[in-house]
Amino acid sequence: KTLLYKQNNIHDFAWFADKKYFVGYDTIQLSTTHVVDVFSAYSSAGKEVWKKSTQMIKDAVRFRTKAIGEYPYNTVAAVEAKMRFEGGMEYPCITAITPMKTEKDLESVIQHEVGHNWLQGMLANNEQQYPWFDEGINSYYDKRFEKEESRYRTAPKQKKLFDLNFDDNFFLHTF
Repeated sequence: KTLLYKQNNIHDFAWFADKKYFVGYDTIQLSTTHVVDVFSAYSSAGKEVWKKSTQMIKDAVRFRTKAIGEYPYNTVAAVEAKMRFEGGMEYPCITAITPMKTEKDLESVIQHEVGHNWLQGMLANNEQQYPWFDEGINSYYDKRFEKEESRYRTAPKQKKLFDLNFDDNFFLHTF
């Protein structure tokens, strides 16, 4: 079997495969002509935490599209993958996320890692030379997402993975 994958305007890529993965799939319509395929892949051990993962990915894309600009790619995915650290690693169109203990932790990491598609992915900035640009601005949007989403949720607040104290005008005052 031969599979062909094509994506324009990316500077890096990753690909994951395991027949043991559970795969979630949905789509998100961003404009009248732009529909994005949304995938998640996770282990049986992560099934309970990842059960809403495709919706979390859609929420991340929808929020950043509204806040920054439309997601330009045809696919977005998150994959549970063991790494030597806790958290995630971004690539254009896909992110790898270590096993998470709670849905809230997973949502925080998905939101953050999918967010890298706008700054590190689309603009291809040098993260080593300018870490504030990608991580700093991305974390700012994480905080805005948490603030906006908390207005719609009534569940008690849990510890956040990215607990930064930015207000909506942080970057206007800083630069």
